[in-house]
Amino acid sequence: MKRKTLSFFLLVGVAGVLSFLMVVNINKIISENTKPLNITFIRMKEGGQFWSTMRNGAREARTDTHNTVDFYSTVKTSDVSMQISYIRKAVEQGTDCIVITPCSYYLLKKPLEEAEKAGVKIISLYNEYDRQEDSSAIFYMTDLHPAGRALARKLLDNRKSSSINAVIVGSFDTVSSEKYLAEGILDVFKTDPNIKCSTLYAGRDVDSISNQIADSLIRDKSINLIIALNDETSEGIRKALKTVKKNPALTVVVSSNSLANIESLETGSTDYILVINSFAMGYQSIYAAVDLIKGKEVKNASVDFTIVNKRNMFDPDIQKKLFPLM
Repeated sequence: MKRKTLSFFLLVGVAGVLSFLMVVNINKIISENTKPLNITFIRMKEGGQFWSTMRNGAREARTDTHNTVDFYSTVKTSDVSMQISYIRKAVEQGTDCIVITPCSYYLLKKPLEEAEKAGVKIISLYNEYDRQEDSSAIFYMTDLHPAGRALARKLLDNRKSSSINAVIVGSFDTVSSEKYLAEGILDVFKTDPNIKCSTLYAGRDVDSISNQIADSLIRDKSINLIIALNDETSEGIRKALKTVKKNPALTVVVSSNSLANIESLETGSTDYILVINSFAMGYQSIYAAVDLIKGKEVKNASVDFTIVNKRNMFDPDIQKKLFPLM
């Protein structure tokens, strides 16, 4: 009888230990699954409608996914050294994933490779960089060719003259978003023998851009189309047109939904705004980072864009693009 009692208590004890271990293991699994992921979000620039809206999209996704997202941005869009310092700081702090809009195609290759070797996942958002062929880094929402082609077709459908002399104005051809956007425009323009088009990469300094544009308009009075690829070149073109009398035949295209661009469209000093949905970029990139960290497949997503003119700018759907959730 005593042996049966002892065996019974031994069985109860073993069952209790197993139950405890199961509870500990389950709690560990739950804890691992609910532990916030650490994501580092590095933008090219602090301030400006485009970049601020991108950050707000990422903030919204941070709230929705219940993860930790640390934000960094450079004051100047061409500040490579600062982006490199942010990458290394993120690695030191043990981030799970870096989402970055690289300010240079070539110069961020080494620090991002180092981050990848340290076990950090990399998502290159909006802009691409020179990654190795065996890299696991993801290019996300980087293909601006469709936006360029759509813009070019819109301009040709509404051309003021059968003969076009166009200038595309970017900052640097080492920034893939500008390069792809320009390539998309040229893909369409080169099919028409009545179109002459040149590309000017004028840097980031607005005064310098303005002077270069003013010189071009004064030197070549046949220019009847000018297209800005980013915020700085848009501002430079607007500034140049205040010093050089606008030719009535000149069509002006600016980029981004800045208040200054919207105002210039209302007043008629510009004719079109190319609006890239940077809120969607920021928002979707955080979800892409979560999937990447968890080992899920992430593919390059398409870029949402809108072409706005004075005729459609007050349509409700267009207004949502011009004034997204801030």
